[in-house]
Parts: sequence; C-alpha cells; structure tokens
Amino acid sequence: MKTYMRRMDPSFSEKLLGFRSFSDFLKANDEIAELEETGHERLVRAIEPPVKQTAKRSGRRRRTS
Repeated sequence: MKTYMRRMDPSFSEKLLGFRSFSDFLKANDEIAELEETGHERLVRAIEPPVKQTAKRSGRRRRTS
C-alpha cells in the first residue's frame, strides 16, 4: 500500500508525519486502511470512502428544443 501512496504522492513519508513506521501510520489512520498483523505477516486492506448521497432525480426527462 505504501508503494501506491508513494506513486500518488512521491513526497509521502510517514516519518515526516511523526510516525516511526508505516504500520504505526496505518494504525493511527484506520479510516484509510485496515491492518491485520499475525507474527511477521501483515495484511492491509484499503477502506473505500463512503459514497456521497446525491439528490434524487425524478424519472422525468426535460424536453430540449
């Protein structure tokens, strides 16, 4: 996941944000990703942002001239 974040923002550094490790960064930002650690293995799942609700449209179409 860190590789993808670095692709989006090459200047990304968890250390500059005050974290000792990327795992610490993920643990503190659990709205971004879910981190599951077992022994030396780490599983990271990205959390999808909630879908914004938009105003409902009526089923009617406008006529254009």
